[in-house]
Parts: sequence; structure tokens; C-alpha cells
Amino acid sequence: MNHDNVKVQAIIDTDLEKLLAQSNQLDDFIEGKIICPVCGTVITEDNIGILYPIEHSGKIIFEMHCNNSNCLSK
Repeated sequence: MNHDNVKVQAIIDTDLEKLLAQSNQLDDFIEGKIICPVCGTVITEDNIGILYPIEHSGKIIFEMHCNNSNCLSK
């Protein structure tokens, strides 16, 4: 059995709130307006899988994918 160490970057809930507030996405996140671009699932604290920083209209925002394995690989 192979036991490779994998380094995973993670954020805690308070960091997530700060990031989303800075990108003006916190209200949309709280109101359930952010959806996974792959499957269309509403992103919540319980199913958020990954955040991708992207530039949109000169600002950095986060594209969020749910924790479905198919969505994480896209």
C-alpha cells in the first residue's frame, strides 16, 4: 500500500467569509445564489469543494465548484 503525503491547502470558515466579502460574493453565497458551473448545484458551506480565483471585470472573484468528484476534476 502506498502512503504518499499530499499537501492540501485549506481555509477555515472565517477566512472563507473574509475572502467572499472582499470579492463582494458573501451576500450571494449566503442567499444561495452561487452555483457550481459544472453541475448547477447551489454552493453551501457543506458542499463547497474548491475555489478558483479568476479575474472578472478587473476584479478578482472566486469560481466555486461543489465537492462532487466530477466537478472537482473540471
